[in-house]
Amino acid sequence: MVNSSPSPRPSTDASIPQSINSKTLVEHGYDAIAPAYLAWCGPRPTTTRLHYLNKLLALLAPGANVLELGCGAGVPSTQALIEHGLNVTAVDISSAQVALAHQHVPQATLIHADMMSLSFEPDGGEDVLEWVGGGRK
Repeated sequence: MVNSSPSPRPSTDASIPQSINSKTLVEHGYDAIAPAYLAWCGPRPTTTRLHYLNKLLALLAPGANVLELGCGAGVPSTQALIEHGLNVTAVDISSAQVALAHQHVPQATLIHADMMSLSFEPDGGEDVLEWVGGGRK
């Protein structure tokens, strides 16, 4: 019997060690494509993302605290949150994405970190956790 499932292939990119974990791979991947990704998706966000972002904004009064996970370059979600008068703390695993976010949303508190390693005081005051995903349409 022949095994038809594809066998894992070693990376052909010499800059990615074979022992790299998935979080590091995501971090390095977004670091490498950050400007191109922003140019591709920033000007035309998905209808799904905008739908849920608008639903969220309708529920929040200006001044509410929002913790946004996976903020990327801050476009368009973080920008919309800031424009709505919210206090935004935004997190991304990619240092290149956070650098771009500093350019687009300097009013936000931006953190370069793995969201799974975050620790906040129980009374940190975050009113909302915002992470609007969705594929391209």
